Amino acid sequence: MAKKEKVGVVVSSAMQKTIVVAVENRSPHPKYRKVIVQTKRFKAHDEENLCKTGDRVRILESKPLSKTKAWVVLSKYDPQGQEIVLYPDLMPVAAVIQMAPEPTVRLEPTLQELAAIEPLAEETVTALVVAETVVELEPTVETIPEVAKTYGETIEPTPEEETP
Repeated sequence: MAKKEKVGVVVSSAMQKTIVVAVENRSPHPKYRKVIVQTKRFKAHDEENLCKTGDRVRILESKPLSKTKAWVVLSKYDPQGQEIVLYPDLMPVAAVIQMAPEPTVRLEPTLQELAAIEPLAEETVTALVVAETVVELEPTVETIPEVAKTYGETIEPTPEEETP
């Protein structure tokens, strides 16, 4: 079962290594459709006492740490809304992957780039990138345009490749 995460505001930080976080739940009334705000308070573990009253924080469900404390602080938000990770070792793997920036450098060439360089024999190429996945190929004497046709990509032949 996945651990729950909640975002709320610190309403008390008077205890050592513990903060109280108020989490709002907004939902419409079933009959009258007016938005009702319900607030629930959670005690969360803050190992280094980094959170102060008024901070927006993200908390993660954990094993019970005391009678009333079963949450830990993951991160807090600065006034601009950027998330500052306080305890990266507690971050779930999915959240770390989601926060990672997109790579800007593409290391493997596409089929069009390979075909534009020169018509290579298949023996020199062991793997090709097809639809963002790597496909392992058996060594044969097929050229790259023939392999591309097999996998459904179209490559425009260069003038040197055209044979009568």
